[in-house]
Amino acid sequence: MLNALLWGFQATSTLLLGGMIASRFNLGKKTHGVIMAFGVGALISDIANK
Repeated sequence: MLNALLWGFQATSTLLLGGMIASRFNLGKKTHGVIMAFGVGALISDIANK
């Protein structure tokens, strides 16, 4: 159970990081989209591997 929690946190952290970067800096929509797409891809690959 702890292993799944840690992997989920690792995959979700990219989305949190992207949100923090977007709120802190004035990035373009394309850059913001690339950061968030990476986070979503990490979540999808994590779910697919389970």
